[in-house]
Amino acid sequence: LFSSNSPELINYLWIVLLITFLALANSILDAYSRSFLKVAIPTFFREVLLRLLTGLWVICFLMKWINFDWMMAGLIAVYGIPLLGILVYLSWLKVLKVDLNWRSFPKGFRSSFLKFSLITFLATAASTLIMKIDSIMVSSMVSLEANAIYTIAFSMALVIEMPRRAISQVVMPVVADHFSKNNLVEINRLYKEVSTRQFYICILLFLGIWANIDSIYHFIPNREIYESGKWIVFFIGLGKLFDVAFSINSEILVFSKYYRFNLIATIAMSILIILMNFWLIPIYGIEGAAIASALVMLAFNTVKFLFLKIRLDFNPFSLDTVKIIGLGLFALIMTSILPMMENPLIDITIRSILILGIFWLIAVSGFYGKTELNWIKEKIKKSGS
Repeated sequence: LFSSNSPELINYLWIVLLITFLALANSILDAYSRSFLKVAIPTFFREVLLRLLTGLWVICFLMKWINFDWMMAGLIAVYGIPLLGILVYLSWLKVLKVDLNWRSFPKGFRSSFLKFSLITFLATAASTLIMKIDSIMVSSMVSLEANAIYTIAFSMALVIEMPRRAISQVVMPVVADHFSKNNLVEINRLYKEVSTRQFYICILLFLGIWANIDSIYHFIPNREIYESGKWIVFFIGLGKLFDVAFSINSEILVFSKYYRFNLIATIAMSILIILMNFWLIPIYGIEGAAIASALVMLAFNTVKFLFLKIRLDFNPFSLDTVKIIGLGLFALIMTSILPMMENPLIDITIRSILILGIFWLIAVSGFYGKTELNWIKEKIKKSGS
């Protein structure tokens, strides 16, 4: 796949494999931490420290203190340090225990555990494929240079879903607990409230980025090359908003008795995005990959929404959802009629203040429901966040 358009990638395959192993170990320890409701510190290592170390290491390369080969090899240490940090943290909490003895488990547990783990693994693999295949296919079908443009734009849009990731870490053990007690009414309540709150926050982030996109690209070196990825930010961001609006449908499916459906839907969507990319990339280039990603995210979440609606009568949407969409459109129109300032920093400041002001005024005026997510507050207090 890469030999014709991106042969350089093949030289660093061994680094990819080592980083994959370290990322796998990080994921295992992160899941282990969540089972103790310890979310904040592992999230810091995984989300903040990893990005900080990556940035500092790339700066070393840009300053010509190291060559490109050393920069690539050093990424192994960059991924290894957060892993070591989580290990030390869990050891300090005295919760890190390794026991390979199966005899203490109830009869039938081993087969159930392996079956559930295999299905979860396949679903997670397919889900990861949905998120990453566009970048891989841009490299193989276009070039590494095109993927650089795509990846920078994708990273900007990725900021939009960060609140969803944080909320998901707290929600998963709560949903699992409610399912163990067959408390479906409470799960449906969380389904709605999470959708409303995270959609409100994420659409604010989306508008903040899109309204300032031209000024943001002004600060990127060689912006005449990279600003061609402007519409990638829009379409990937739109896809993230689809994912956010449909709330915690994946988390609910994983912990319900219908967890097998999540596997079927995820595998089907991973196949669909590959086909969509093969169709749209030759027509629209890198923008085609972004459009395919947004359409697949909409289809993926719609299928899961309909399944939960039919099987459990769950619905994440309410009148508040419509109000938030209207608020977003109003803020977008208000920022679009503003003239561009010559100074990009001033332009970003003015547009951002306008968007924040609109969202703040609407929030304090009781634009949508005032029910607080008390369960999040309680879990955050327990986790020491």
